[in-house]
Amino acid sequence: MNFRFALCAAVLAGGLAGVCMGQAKSAVSKPEIAATAEKNGRFAEPKFTRMYVFGDSYSDIGEGYLDGNGPTAVAYLADWLGFKLWPSNTADVKGKSLDYAVSGARSGSGEGRRMQAALLGYGMQNQVADFAAKVKSKEIGFDPATTLFVLAGGLNDSSLPAGSTAANEKDEIRTLY
Repeated sequence: MNFRFALCAAVLAGGLAGVCMGQAKSAVSKPEIAATAEKNGRFAEPKFTRMYVFGDSYSDIGEGYLDGNGPTAVAYLADWLGFKLWPSNTADVKGKSLDYAVSGARSGSGEGRRMQAALLGYGMQNQVADFAAKVKSKEIGFDPATTLFVLAGGLNDSSLPAGSTAANEKDEIRTLY
């Protein structure tokens, strides 16, 4: 695959992260985000029409177990960009923005485990491999110029050797790229 790659941190830079993540009880409006971005001198009209997310509980919207008391930052971001973000286990994924993130995921591989109806700990490398397989099979197609890819993980990597998280996420970027 060859496409432009962007990280959530780049999109949420300069104060936008605080607006997106700090409002768990109510939706964040475009004017609120635009005002914050403009105040910080970093406003550009978004041109993304689709998004794919890989990560842990901080970006899980329902693939695994929801740990929070409201939507995650990527759900707010998708809404702000004007499209719905679906869990990757949604039927008929063609043409949809998908969130592969799973609570408890490490940045590397991990088969995960079922806890009642929820999947926990399915690794980010597994998530990226699932996405790549669907692209290869043509189940998923996208326009590289208007697609945002978000890798947000490492929270569950505290027991891994130093440097593991960065190495794992570099491997995932290579797979996506």
